[in-house]
Amino acid sequence: MGRPKAKPKAKSSASVSKNDEADAEAAAQAAARAVWKKRKEETQWAQTQLSTLSSQREAATNSQAGAWIVESHQWHEAKLATLVKCLEGKLMDVIPQGMREGIESYASQGANGFADDLRSVFNDHRDIYIELPEVESVYFRPPETSGSMCVIEEIKAWVDVEPEPMDQFLTTFLYGSASAGVHEAALARLGGLLFQHTLENGKRAAGAEGLKASSLMPAVAGAMRKYLRDAEVQRRGCAVIRGFALMDGQLTPMLQEGGATLAVGAVNAHPRVPDVVKTGTAAMEAMASKAEPMDLQMMKEAGVHHERN
Repeated sequence: MGRPKAKPKAKSSASVSKNDEADAEAAAQAAARAVWKKRKEETQWAQTQLSTLSSQREAATNSQAGAWIVESHQWHEAKLATLVKCLEGKLMDVIPQGMREGIESYASQGANGFADDLRSVFNDHRDIYIELPEVESVYFRPPETSGSMCVIEEIKAWVDVEPEPMDQFLTTFLYGSASAGVHEAALARLGGLLFQHTLENGKRAAGAEGLKASSLMPAVAGAMRKYLRDAEVQRRGCAVIRGFALMDGQLTPMLQEGGATLAVGAVNAHPRVPDVVKTGTAAMEAMASKAEPMDLQMMKEAGVHHERN
C-alpha cells in the first residue's frame, strides 16, 4: 500500500483574510471599471444629442420657417452641456431613464425640419431635467498638464519606503504639487505601499520604517482637506487611513492626526458616491477592529461609533 496522502494544511486566518482582501480589491476594481465604461457611454450619448440639437438649430437659423425653435434649442443645449459636465465630473454615472427618453423625444421632433405645422403640436420638454444638478454646485477637476502627467507616472513607480525617501515623497508629491490628480496618485500609491508592506500578522515589514502615520498623516490630512470636493482624492485618502488602521502601532498616531475625522468628512461630503462611502466605512471598521479604549474615545469624538468586535 502506498502512503496515505497528507491532508493539505489549513490556511491561517491571517492568510485567508489577506486573500479575501485581495479578492475584494479585485472585485472593487472590476466594478469601478464597469462604472467608468458606463459613464463613458452615457457621456458619448449626451454629446451626440448635443451635436444633434446644435445641427438642428443651425439649420433652423438659416431658415425663416424654423426660426421659432432657436431659443428652445439653445436652452436644451445648455442643459445637455451641463449633463456632459456632470458625467465627466463623476457627479452622475448614468442618465435617468426619464431624462433620456425626454431628450430623445425632444430631439426627434426636429428630425425632418421645423415647418409651421409642427409649431402647434411642439413639446418643449422643459420638465425633463429635474434630476440634473445645478452646474454651480458641481465640482470639476481641472485637466492635468503634461508636466503633472509625468509626475503621476513617477509616483506610480515609487517603491522606496525607508524614512528619507518617504520624506522626499511627501515634499515632492503632496506638499509640492497643486494638482488634484497628483494628490490622488500619491495617496493611491501610499495606500498600495501600506497594503504591500503590512504582513499577515499586522506587523510592518522590515525596511518599511518610512511608513509611519505620525510623519505621513499630516500630508494626507492636508490633501483631503484641500480637495474635500474631489471624490477620488477622498476615496484614496480613506484607503490610506484604513491602511494605517490595520498596521500594528499606527492606529493611535493616525487618529491623533485626525484620521477618523477625515474619514467621516469624506463620507459626509460624498454620500452619493458609493466608492467613497464604501472605502470610508471600511476605514472606520478597520479602526474599530484594533481600537483600544483611548482610540475608541478619539473615534467617538470624531463621529465614528463602530465598536471593537
